[in-house]
Amino acid sequence: MSQPGPYENLPLPDGTSVPLYLITFDKEGRLQSPLTLQALLARVDGGDFTDVHVFSHGWNNVFKDALQLYRGFFGNYFRLRHDRGLNNSTSYRPVAVGIIWPSTLLVAPWESTPKIAAIDPGQGDEEASADAAALASVADAIRPEDVSRLYELSERGATFNPAEAKEFANILLPVYQQAAGSPQTDADIANQPAAPAITAESLLALWQQMSPAPQTADQEPGFAPDDEESAPPPSQIMAASFLSWLDPRGPIRVASVLQMKDRAGVVGARGVGPNITQKLLQMQKARVHLIGHSYGAKVILSSLCYQPVASPAETLLLLEPAISYLCFSGEIDGHGLKGGYRDALNRVRHPIYSTFSSRDVPLRRLFHLAVIRQSDWGEQKIAALPPSKFAALGGFGPGGLASGESQTIVMPESGGAYPASSAVRVFGIDGSNGQIKGHGDVATPYTAWAHLTLVQNAQSNQVHT
Repeated sequence: MSQPGPYENLPLPDGTSVPLYLITFDKEGRLQSPLTLQALLARVDGGDFTDVHVFSHGWNNVFKDALQLYRGFFGNYFRLRHDRGLNNSTSYRPVAVGIIWPSTLLVAPWESTPKIAAIDPGQGDEEASADAAALASVADAIRPEDVSRLYELSERGATFNPAEAKEFANILLPVYQQAAGSPQTDADIANQPAAPAITAESLLALWQQMSPAPQTADQEPGFAPDDEESAPPPSQIMAASFLSWLDPRGPIRVASVLQMKDRAGVVGARGVGPNITQKLLQMQKARVHLIGHSYGAKVILSSLCYQPVASPAETLLLLEPAISYLCFSGEIDGHGLKGGYRDALNRVRHPIYSTFSSRDVPLRRLFHLAVIRQSDWGEQKIAALPPSKFAALGGFGPGGLASGESQTIVMPESGGAYPASSAVRVFGIDGSNGQIKGHGDVATPYTAWAHLTLVQNAQSNQVHT
């Protein structure tokens, strides 16, 4: 049997390589690869590495996609370092760490087009398995007497008549209601705003906005695309009484959004935090760089903010984060209520980089429609431009910070200058001019340059200490 160690070594242009460790957690945040983590921490403690890069995915629904994201992002990053002559092993010995967690149900209907197995028997085994898990999870949360009908309607495809659409909404209603009142990972916060009532009618209104009708004969119904170019105009929405085109996959995925958004907080607070982030920061043997994409931003931020840390992380890069744009705010409601990740400003040594884009259709147009609980306002619970107080950080950039705490900049090209400031704690990096074309467009030279800038600042210690 092979010894626990890196999953693979990422090749560098000069013939050397960087180890990639994959650390796995279950939905409760329980560590599933303890020997691998033990081997990683032993090497960090022994001085093998100067910099540890920890990345959590959020939008991938199967293992191979998460791995592809890590390979793509770190591949761009290390190639860029090589091109600039920065891969000097005497001063920089990196290790990459990819978090693997069960985000299958985390994928919202606009993030991918998973198929219920009976609808498309020709899909791959991984995709069929993910669909089965999604449907089974939803079935566990509804009334027992409705389970058979749920499976029956789920096989129907986009053939609902108005009465069946209403029936489907009533079947799934307990899932939404349960998620809307579910605890997350920390104590309640006083003076929270009242949550909107969730009814079958409100679900139908939600689905019609999040699952626009097909515009062409070959377009799949029930899913909004990832990028602006493919998206229909917001005005092109059908009335709830005409949901005969409704694909059941959309509502099933929407039903899981609230459940799985909370899972990201649980995995971060109970799993990644105590097992990786806290231990690395306590060891103080290497610089720690944190990266999170989509709901993976919630994993990373929860790992950093749920408990006090022994020392700050060096850098934090949030890529199209699917969390509240008010999450870093020091004052949300005028009564002392602060954003749930406000503490991150003091737990990261250098300014936080957070990308956003108007071309990110899920976070620009749809996120605020699905997350409408008290706890989603400012991400209060850790596990004028925005259209709603529930708007996404990755769609609109940071809000609610005091003057001088944040700054919005246009995303620079590779080699372009990022501002260096000891006062600004959060830079909102606007990629709307083509730098970020959609929610999943994050493993690019643009993001690699953002990360490289942060890491080089940490090495030279030129900014906030």
